[in-house]
Amino acid sequence: LVLAVLGATLFTRFILAHQYPYPAWTDSLHHSMLTNIVASTGRLPYDLLPYSQTSLDQYHLGLYALSGSLQLIADIPAHTALLWMAQALNGLCVIGVFLFLDRKVSRLAGLIGMVAVGLLSFQPAWYVNWGRFTQISSQAVLLISAVVTWETVAVWREEWSKEKIQAVILALLAAILIAGVFLLHFRVAGNLLPLLILIVFVEFIRSWPSKKELLFTGLCVTLIVLFSIILISPALIPAINVYFNNINDVVLKPIDTQSQSIANNPYHTAIDFLRIRVYGIKPWLMALSLAGAVVGLWRKNRTLTIVIILWVILLFLEGIAYTFNIPLLAFTNAFEVIIMFYIPASLLVGILTEQIFLFISQDVKSQIMPVFLWLIVFSGFIGAHYRITEIADSRYLMTKQDQQAMSWIKNNTSEDAVFAIHTHFWLPNAVHGSDGGYWIPYFTSRQTTTDTMIASLGPGYDIVLERSNAVLALYEKDPSVNELCALGVDYIYIGAKEPFDGKSFDINAL
Repeated sequence: LVLAVLGATLFTRFILAHQYPYPAWTDSLHHSMLTNIVASTGRLPYDLLPYSQTSLDQYHLGLYALSGSLQLIADIPAHTALLWMAQALNGLCVIGVFLFLDRKVSRLAGLIGMVAVGLLSFQPAWYVNWGRFTQISSQAVLLISAVVTWETVAVWREEWSKEKIQAVILALLAAILIAGVFLLHFRVAGNLLPLLILIVFVEFIRSWPSKKELLFTGLCVTLIVLFSIILISPALIPAINVYFNNINDVVLKPIDTQSQSIANNPYHTAIDFLRIRVYGIKPWLMALSLAGAVVGLWRKNRTLTIVIILWVILLFLEGIAYTFNIPLLAFTNAFEVIIMFYIPASLLVGILTEQIFLFISQDVKSQIMPVFLWLIVFSGFIGAHYRITEIADSRYLMTKQDQQAMSWIKNNTSEDAVFAIHTHFWLPNAVHGSDGGYWIPYFTSRQTTTDTMIASLGPGYDIVLERSNAVLALYEKDPSVNELCALGVDYIYIGAKEPFDGKSFDINAL
């Protein structure tokens, strides 16, 4: 049954990659570029050349070691390798849920958690509509790293004298997994850290008052931390340097000295029930997870339930940390936290299921268990229909017709040509395309007025904003191209699909 659920989950992810061959939304552009650079050069890059001058000191690159390798092995385009690798990792998110619940609760709980995450919950399947591929790849490893770390600390505490070699190997494995979470996505590592702290705290409590157990628990944690830092240091050191430079080397900045409130930045949004329901977990999953929390506190698995509840509270605090108006704490936003609530929710649903069966006698349990299991799996296959059909079509900007136009551009325009494209300002200082023209740099190596979503990490972003603001003149009643011409723009591109924001150039007026 576990393998059947895993197979069904992967099928729902792969069928979408087959039906929608161009990755969705805006991040997918630089994801595809980086995949292609890795496949072309055989190494992780330092910048986005030859596409743009964007520096990658503060950007996580782990996913592209996987997608770039797939591009080489399968001899397929970069955007195809990216999409299929990301969808595979999306499907494999169920393994972490299963492993965590299987080791800490029961195999039944693990199966229920798998069904919830893989087939019933709209998250994380919905990530394909956003192109949030680095985030989902890191989340695929998050729970695996947590449970391996927990098992490792327990082995050091309880069995060091018997299993010395195994204990050291486990510590190295835990460090590799933790480093993997970080290298795949920095902020997801920030979500993992509170869970690891809670796990370590539990193990120290279990060690008390034995000095020997406290010693070996401390040694294990120290070794895992050291191994992890060594493994991530090539990415961690430059990322920290850039991060501190971006906040002007200020660690604590009082609210009354802020020139502009962080809380007013559109990047940060509040955590409320509506956003959780729309972007995080649906009401049915929220209700079941709350029931799991209550029952878990009341009966068996109390420690695990407390750990999960405290983790959710700490995640919530991370999401609203920007409200303190301290630059150092504003490393993430509420939305990034909300969309990963499916992880603790699935764990609590698994605990709930296990607790329910504790109320049933063994004879009755043996009679109804087969029926219950097949009902759960059957409901999962019904849910698979929604995982395949719930698609945000407006977020798929690129089409086959656009790719035909890209071929014409590549064969009939100069290599230094610049294209004005339909433009959308996500934030006042963040801009992206709103139709297939956004993909011109990837398919043709020509520039557009918007560049990529990570262009602000490198030099030259001022000209991007200047050109993008000039594009807005094309939406006016009497459009003017004079400013675009003065900024070195040669062509205007209109995609095959209507822009998702409903704003279109007037072809006749132009």
